[in-house]
Amino acid sequence: MSSGRQGKASAGESPRRQRRRERNRAALLDAAYACFRRGGFVSTTISQITEEADVAHGTFYSYFTTKDEVFTELVDRLLEDLFTVVNGPRQEPSVRRRLSVALSAFFQRCHDEREILLALHQASRLHEDYARKWERFRERLRRQVEHDLGWLSRNQYLPGTLRVDLVSTVITRMIEGVALHIVDAADADVEALADTTATLYYDAVFRPASGSEDITLS
Repeated sequence: MSSGRQGKASAGESPRRQRRRERNRAALLDAAYACFRRGGFVSTTISQITEEADVAHGTFYSYFTTKDEVFTELVDRLLEDLFTVVNGPRQEPSVRRRLSVALSAFFQRCHDEREILLALHQASRLHEDYARKWERFRERLRRQVEHDLGWLSRNQYLPGTLRVDLVSTVITRMIEGVALHIVDAADADVEALADTTATLYYDAVFRPASGSEDITLS
């Protein structure tokens, strides 16, 4: 799936016209976001998007060729945002606190965007490209967990014998499972799930190695 057209200015196009094109594109993205949240991937139509954006139907095709393109851009933005959120508290010296803050923010974002994530799941059943997007996100998250555990192991916060490749896979699957439960259950207790996940993560990986209630990174 290709990304949407950027609606860039052609030669000689005035700055005013360019700004209008940028506003139209932003309005279409905002409208698509609202429509996909309400109707999911399958039911949402280009006509609904243009009506929501209050632009002519043909205007859509100046920026995107299909609804798949606009949905792809929204999904790519969301997955990038989720990855940024879960890696947010890098300056927090307490490992336990870092896990708690990161997982709480990540799960809350999944809850806030559950309609789009449900639409992604719906789209994944129809197009392999969407399924691969989530798989790439999961693998990116796993690599980050592996990198972090490897750093802690090399700096003697964890034993050098720890199989960080295996542990990172298990931890990532646990985080993914909780996130998908939150997406499926609108009434999920996000904070309780985040606290429980952080506690299980710390107690399974860090406590046996350190024997401590917390690890403070210097």
